[in-house]
Amino acid sequence: MENTKTTLFLIVTVGLLVVYLSGANTALAHHSAKLSTDSSPQVHKVLLNTNEHAYFADHSESDRVGPGTFPLTSNTVPSDDLCLICACDVTPPFYAPSPGFPAMPPRPLEQHVFPAADNVDLNEFMRLTLLDMYCARQHLTSQQALKLLRRTVDSLAQLMSWSLSGLEHGKPTIYITTVTSPSSKAGDKRPQYFRRHSRAMRSWLTQQTANGTEHANWQVVWIVAEDEDEIDPLVARTLRRTGIPHVYFAYGLTKAWGNAQKNAVLQVVYALSRPRPRGLFRHGPVYGLDDDNMMMPDLLGILVRVQRVGVFPVGNFPRGDWEIPTVDEKTGFITGSTSPLQGRKFAFDYGAYAINSSLLGTMIPGPSFWKHTSWAGETEFLDQIVDEPRDLELLCGTAKDQECHYVWHNEELTEVEKMTDEEEIEYVRQHGAKKLFDQLGYETKESKDPAEHS
Repeated sequence: MENTKTTLFLIVTVGLLVVYLSGANTALAHHSAKLSTDSSPQVHKVLLNTNEHAYFADHSESDRVGPGTFPLTSNTVPSDDLCLICACDVTPPFYAPSPGFPAMPPRPLEQHVFPAADNVDLNEFMRLTLLDMYCARQHLTSQQALKLLRRTVDSLAQLMSWSLSGLEHGKPTIYITTVTSPSSKAGDKRPQYFRRHSRAMRSWLTQQTANGTEHANWQVVWIVAEDEDEIDPLVARTLRRTGIPHVYFAYGLTKAWGNAQKNAVLQVVYALSRPRPRGLFRHGPVYGLDDDNMMMPDLLGILVRVQRVGVFPVGNFPRGDWEIPTVDEKTGFITGSTSPLQGRKFAFDYGAYAINSSLLGTMIPGPSFWKHTSWAGETEFLDQIVDEPRDLELLCGTAKDQECHYVWHNEELTEVEKMTDEEEIEYVRQHGAKKLFDQLGYETKESKDPAEHS
């Protein structure tokens, strides 16, 4: 009875908030002026259509999209022999990819997954893609892989969660990847960090559509790997409530600098972006977003420029400063970066570069795309693509004029961002939506006439 009362209260609260926002006839717009060289994040203004419900209004009450559906039980009999589950004869040896092996095990196309050339069962596609990944068992021992595979028989919902709702086949796609674990720096605030990430993604997408930009046809999918033997239900719920198409899966437990998970997210990117009929979406940038980073919407606007591999500034590296690509002013070629971690061939942080998905399975052989097995690994990964820093692409500005300060390493949540879903609803009930907008760094402006973009 008490739960029923609480649910009714939240529904009424959300309903009142939506009415309030709808009456305002406003939209939120992102301010794209240059930022100072100070590493501290500036106030940013994000475009969201309040007439379609503000993010912090309806995400707290219900899922924007439902989770992937798949059989919770199957007729498969659990086995203690990995090779009775997987085709071990076509799986590359541990950490030993070679051109002789495909980027993923060559499982035949299933007729029920691809009922027609222009149609696909997304749920079954993702289920089998993740099972293929477990069978490939890159950066996992056979025992770790077997544990995950055995649990897919009757505990699949504890290993995988996804929704690709709203994505269209054949559209250019931005692939955002995140490696996470309960012991990460984000800690028990992971849902709040993920919520902050999603606001930036939704902001950029909404701006492109509302303003009719050249990127209005782009879409985003968020791929998240958990370094555990099961996913976190709170993270899964948060991802569903964001409305961002996503794939979230367990791949562990390894506790080895995230190398296994960095490779796993690239395996999923490859599966989604490889040529039809095996893939689903078009090629686009692949970017590694740490769970405790902070990005502004405009970051996506520079990611879409990448042709092969591009670099850009990242804040708080070191703390309070910027890691910035260094450029030869005469030639315009990149010579390195201002990273404090010098002595490496490519001194760039994991969050300071993006690649094009077309490199996976071609220039970067799989299934072990991320081959490094100890700390760091950026140099080893980039060395698969380019020979020297001069071969990297500068994704914003020229020489010293690199004004695109759009992402921060290890950026802590503000006090307002630390609120839980329920606390946000209560905050709005007491103080109103506008104050929350202001506290989050948002401002309102009159919406443009949609007819202008028709």
